[in-house]
This record gives sequence, C-alpha cells and structure tokens, in this order.
Amino acid sequence: MIGMVFQHFALLPHMSVIDNVALGLRIAGVPRKARRERAANALQLVGLSGWDNRKPSSLSGGMRQRVGLARALVMDTPILLMDEPFSALDPLIREEMQQELLRLQSTLHKTIVFVTHDPNEAATLGDYIAILLKGEIVQEGHPLDAVLSPANEYVRNFVRGINVFKVLTAGQLIDAARPAVVLNGSTISSLAMVRPPSGPIAVTNGGGKLLGMIERPSELGSSQAEWERHLSQDFIRLTSTTLIAPFLDELSRNSRPLVVVEDDGTFVGVITASSVLKALASNRSVVGTHPMPEIETRPDQVPTGADQQRAG
Repeated sequence: MIGMVFQHFALLPHMSVIDNVALGLRIAGVPRKARRERAANALQLVGLSGWDNRKPSSLSGGMRQRVGLARALVMDTPILLMDEPFSALDPLIREEMQQELLRLQSTLHKTIVFVTHDPNEAATLGDYIAILLKGEIVQEGHPLDAVLSPANEYVRNFVRGINVFKVLTAGQLIDAARPAVVLNGSTISSLAMVRPPSGPIAVTNGGGKLLGMIERPSELGSSQAEWERHLSQDFIRLTSTTLIAPFLDELSRNSRPLVVVEDDGTFVGVITASSVLKALASNRSVVGTHPMPEIETRPDQVPTGADQQRAG
C-alpha cells in the first residue's frame, strides 16, 4: 500500500478534521471508535491535537496540509508519495512544513517519494534525488553530486539555484592546516609544538581516537600530563555526513569548535571559518583535499524526485 499527500490538500470541506484524517480507515472498514483513535494519534503526531472537530475552512494553509499528511500517515503504509505537497504554501510556511517532514521522518523512518520543482526543496529533503526531463531520468545521486558534476546543461541550470549550504557536509570542510596532536608517550612531539596554532586544536590517542580539545595550545609546554589536564570536551561533535548549514551561526560566533568525528570516535578534522571560505572559492575546492564520504541511502530515508518538466 502507498499513502498519498496531494498538492492542493484535497480535504472534504463538509467533514471535520478528524473525519478527514480517518477517511481512508472508514473506506477500509475500520470500526468508528478504532479509526477515530488512530486519527487522533495521527493529528497529535503532526501537531494538531485539539483541532479534531474543526472544519478545514477554519485552518490555515499549513494546518490543512498537516491534516493531509496525517490522513496519509494514519494508514501506516510503508511508502508515502508526496506530489508537490508544499507548493501551494507561502515561503515561510513551506519551510516550516519541510522541517516538520524531516522531524517526522526521523521518527517514522518511512520510504518517502517526494516530487518537487524547487531545487532547494530537493536539496533540503532529499538524501537521494532523481532529476527528470520529459519523463526521462537525466541524473540521479546525492544532491552534492548534481551540484559538483551536473550531467548536462539542463541539470546545470536546475541546480544553479541551490543554496550550496544545503548540500555541503562537514566532511568537505576540514581545515587541512589544523592537524591533531597525538598523545602517545610522556612528551608531545608534533608540528603543533613548532608552530602552535592560535585557536583550539584536537588531541587524539595513538589509535586516532579523539580525546578532547585544547583551547590555547600555545600556552602549554611539552609535557603530556600538562596537555591531559587541559583537555576540554566543550566542542560540537559532527560526523562527515552532517550538513553544515545548522552550525554556521555557531561557527561565526567562534564560541565552540566544530569537530568532525566518526561514530567510532575516530578524529577526522576541525572546521574553521577559513576552511569554509576556501571550500566556497570554487566547486573543486568544495571537495577539498579530503575524499568525499560514502553516503548510503537507507530504504527508510527520503528519496526526492526533482521533476522539473513532468509529463501531463
């Protein structure tokens, strides 16, 4: 079974919100009490508890789209097909609904096929996108693949409007000039001791696992015990595949270091304002000197169809 979320809400105006949500269950023959309980749970999931008995006409556009989303979710299908569901909303509500969908997906882990004409929406929601022209797939892959290596002029024009920060991940922004100091003995032997950096520096053990950060390495001597005493855990931990956009404000304030660490604790690198600026200098430098991380698309994540010229 496939759940469907429509572009123009498709709510029945004479029915209450909860009855609209429960419509599919009613058609499926689910008893009234059971379907209303499930519909109430779906409304709570999309943040519309207490609106059960209102009519669609009393809701805003964003709220009506939430009802449409709840109607699809209440059927508990493994796949959701969303046909430009946010295109009828104003920009602020549209962005709010995009974030709401990401929040729901982090909990539900369903397969969602999302059709959109908006390249930024595709980049925001899609772990894997397919760009179509006249019913043919002209390129597919991760959003960053299309930005860095467009397959043809059509794709190049399509991705031109993408905000690059919607696709840049932490792994592409490592500062190569800020390696870690390794604690693997009684004294410190590192390039950092010859030219101590002015900002925080990462410290690892001999196996490459992150131990912490040193805020002012230039003030320390060569004793490992001294470095261990000054280790700080006050930093923001990211993985290579984490999108950088939500952390730009933190980076601009320079209050806590952004440190890229894999799930097993292996240190990857530190992100600095300088490394971000270098990455933005050209498309080639977005990848930098570090290999792009392998990103696997899980079947329960959101594949996005960016279909700019749909047939019909």
